[in-house]
Amino acid sequence: MTESSDAIKASVQVISAPIPASEELVKLLDDCGAVLRRLFSCLCLRLPFRQDDDSFISVWALGYIVILCDVCSSLKTLLTSGEHNRSILILRRVAFEYFVRFRFYCDDRSQAKVALDHATPEWKRFAARLWDEEVAIIEDPRFDEALHKSADSTHKEFWRIMNQVFSPEDAKRFYARFYMHPSWLAHGASAGMIDVLGVDDGRGVVHFTSKRKTDEIGFNAFVFLATFADDVAVTMKASEEAETKALLRAKNKFAADRGIEIIEAQKARKNDGSK
Repeated sequence: MTESSDAIKASVQVISAPIPASEELVKLLDDCGAVLRRLFSCLCLRLPFRQDDDSFISVWALGYIVILCDVCSSLKTLLTSGEHNRSILILRRVAFEYFVRFRFYCDDRSQAKVALDHATPEWKRFAARLWDEEVAIIEDPRFDEALHKSADSTHKEFWRIMNQVFSPEDAKRFYARFYMHPSWLAHGASAGMIDVLGVDDGRGVVHFTSKRKTDEIGFNAFVFLATFADDVAVTMKASEEAETKALLRAKNKFAADRGIEIIEAQKARKNDGSK
């Protein structure tokens, strides 16, 4: 037997309150996407890559730019309706992780190579699980499996990466806010229901649209994209650095006008990396 819609409404309050992003934020993302595309064109002109430590950074920069151009464009589309804040949270997690990983690889060039080499065993495992004989893996002729297995594997553990990029205090706070919380949503964890279910005066509440403020989550996604773009421009000595610095200035003004906290990546102090 199915409850009538009236009975459901009587027992559960459904809240749907879309809040579209400000036009200024959408414009910031549009500008950021254009800068990322110009950075992509700049890096493409440097192909083929040299076989040195800087070449591995170039590969990460190029690969991340391509994906983050897509993320930036998707964020802009989702922000205009104000109905998709949970999807924005998940995409913001992607932007955050790419920004943090790229900064980590810039600081530790050996890990940039080890992490890139890890593609070979991962591709092999992927192909084996497909049970598809037509999938062919073209191995890197320089890949040394024994050496790779003995190498430091910090790149596999995002928490350890966080402790290299941020101070211990910021690592905990940012990990919870920008990685742990959206991961609950992305992986279907029960903790993710905190953004969906609630109780008000003994009555169940379902938040059909996220309780999070659209401009806040969208702005921090922009911060990670713009900071990543600036890191790429500075590291690769790209002529677009003036444009990335302009994005960062626009970030500061937008935040100041709206009282939004600006997330800055401070260089980590030495610590033991424990949680």
